[in-house]
Amino acid sequence: MIFFDFIRASFIITSIFLIVILVLLSAYMYKKNNEYKSYIIRIICVGIPSIAAYNIFLLQGSHNLAVFFDSLFFVGTDWLALFMCIFAIGYTGILLEYKKKILICFSILCGFDTLSLFINNVTYHMFDLVLMSTKSGIMYWGNDFGFLHYVHLSLCYVMVSLTCILLVISIHKSPVVCKVKYIGILIAYIVVIIVNCICYSVNLSFDISVILYGVLAGFICYYSTYTYPHKMLIQLLKSINDTASDAMMYFDDEGKCIYANKRAKELFENNGKFEPCLAEAYKDKWKDELIEESLSFSTEDCFKINGREHHFVVEYKNDSYSNQKIGSYIKLQDITEDYVSYRKEKYIATHDTMTGVLNRNGFFDEVDKLIEEKGTFGYIMLSSNIRDFKMINEMFGEKIGDEVILKQAGILKTFSHSTTIYARICDDKYALYTKREYFNEKEFLEYMKLMQKVLDKPLYQLRLVVGVYQPQGRIESAQTMYDKALLAAAQISTKYNETYAYYDTILMEKLMNENALIDDFEEAIDSNQIEMYLQPIVDKNGKYCGAEALSRWNHPKRGFLVPQEFIEILEKKGLIYQLDTFIWETSAKLLRKWADEGIKDHYISVNVPVKDFFYIDIYKAFTRLVETYDIEPKNLHIEITEHVLMSDFSRAYAIASKLQKAGFYVAIDDFGNGYSSLNMLKDFHASELKIGMSLIQTSVQTERSRVILQSIVEMANDLGINVISEGIESKEQYDLLDNCNCKYFQGNYLVEPKPVAEYEAMLSH
Repeated sequence: MIFFDFIRASFIITSIFLIVILVLLSAYMYKKNNEYKSYIIRIICVGIPSIAAYNIFLLQGSHNLAVFFDSLFFVGTDWLALFMCIFAIGYTGILLEYKKKILICFSILCGFDTLSLFINNVTYHMFDLVLMSTKSGIMYWGNDFGFLHYVHLSLCYVMVSLTCILLVISIHKSPVVCKVKYIGILIAYIVVIIVNCICYSVNLSFDISVILYGVLAGFICYYSTYTYPHKMLIQLLKSINDTASDAMMYFDDEGKCIYANKRAKELFENNGKFEPCLAEAYKDKWKDELIEESLSFSTEDCFKINGREHHFVVEYKNDSYSNQKIGSYIKLQDITEDYVSYRKEKYIATHDTMTGVLNRNGFFDEVDKLIEEKGTFGYIMLSSNIRDFKMINEMFGEKIGDEVILKQAGILKTFSHSTTIYARICDDKYALYTKREYFNEKEFLEYMKLMQKVLDKPLYQLRLVVGVYQPQGRIESAQTMYDKALLAAAQISTKYNETYAYYDTILMEKLMNENALIDDFEEAIDSNQIEMYLQPIVDKNGKYCGAEALSRWNHPKRGFLVPQEFIEILEKKGLIYQLDTFIWETSAKLLRKWADEGIKDHYISVNVPVKDFFYIDIYKAFTRLVETYDIEPKNLHIEITEHVLMSDFSRAYAIASKLQKAGFYVAIDDFGNGYSSLNMLKDFHASELKIGMSLIQTSVQTERSRVILQSIVEMANDLGINVISEGIESKEQYDLLDNCNCKYFQGNYLVEPKPVAEYEAMLSH
């Protein structure tokens, strides 16, 4: 008896402990965001009262109370089987569309069975309890089952069978790696059912399966929310790691390699076999890089695989849990393709495509790095270009011009030393940064004379212009030093007997003056310091036909500035387009004003330099002005220089023709100053020719120039092109042009440029 009481007490204590666990699991599941939460909570909520009812049943001495609590236990088995079935539908996804119907159907049957079991407390039509004894004389309640109880069992086993079938089908249909999701639950469920069947058939004094119901509920909760997802996660991570191009290695807290994926095994193999000790030695190579144990770091490394160099980003990190180190890992990300691609892109970005030497960006980057490492003391910056290089292309063709550029690059390479950096900045402009001791003017000139042999033309003398800047230890950027060398070279660009020019304080002052003007320029536009002046264009009778728009800068500190003092600076700094667009806009506004005042046949001529012509959408800019201010295109004349046409004739011709079709007059400015003027006139149908000042001045002095001038005027008249002689400074020049039958004139001899108000006053008279 004492032993039986001990067994029963142990059973009850175990059950209570199990109930507490199930309550905690239920609370845990309630807080979790899990797709099976509702199914599992229902199983637990039915399992708890079922276990409790059976334990109270074991303690009853009263027959009626024992029957009542045993009935409650049987009711619990009904609903436990039902909710297991519904869980299986949700867990497997099979019959999911019929879940609601199955739930309603079985709920009705379970409801009737529950009602029948409660009535059984009075009628005993399903079962009754009888006192039974063991061989040792221990008394316990035994079941005397009636027919309807087996109907109850059948209902339970139908639901149990459906649950097992769903799990078996899922096991059959699932991939091998996913079968474990269903196998664990199926095995646990079958064990409980088998134990239940044994207890039923033998009519044991304790139904052990009762405890297993609770264990099953807890197992389902733990297995479906943790065990299987965890196993799948491990499997997926292993699968991903083994197929990844990155090498992954994990080490325990003692530094032993506990896992390496396929890529890592390839890197740390010896005779075709992975050697963990090699991985561990590699980890030890980097561990000292960690400043603190909790930190990680990243670096780069390379390996040779099958004779080819592979580049990796190495990431090393110590892992910890609750401030306790649990291990570390190393990831090696293969960036070989990116590295090669980057090097290729960097080469393209930093090297000149024609010569293969550094380009502007590459040169400045390399020099800046050298300055950061060595400073500038003892170094020198050279800027070189070929004087009148465009003449080479015009006289000998672009092929010869390209050969000259290539030869120049080759000579610089010959001249260079280990610390020399050289580059093609653009066109024929080269730069060289080297130690002062390596530079010798005479030796450098001897190298450059080799370039003359490329031309092999005795009638043309190729000449270099070299600007030199010595930083004297001052830390300056490569760009600044090159600009200073370039500025020095610009001082002798027209002095054919000089090759070298050194940057000095005078040039520094000039540079500072230029920078100051640039700083003031934006404000000058906004505050109307820039004024438009108009210089009249008159016919033989002195009648004003139109005017050329010019600019003047009324600087608040420097006073009145003429174009020669700021135009070249703006062009060099790439800001000339701002001045030009301002003048164009101002001209269009003035034409609108004149039209409103009845002056409709007077035109304004504006200049479009080379940079504007190719870097701004000229057609769009001028048609916008015409549309915005509703003016006649013919009243806004557009002047382009020969240099525009010479730069890219086909493109310039297309743009100019498009403007002419839109109604604009397109004039060639400074005609006669270039080298292909007449040939250009043959191909380009200009609206007007403005004969350059230099040709007019030489025509007064020499008979040959006068004959050429007269021929140009006559030819233009025969072609129906208006000829305007600009830059007339004397009566002698005027008379010469008048005798040549020139019809329109412009110059200070006739009328100097005037502010708009003065011009309008003159125009009205």
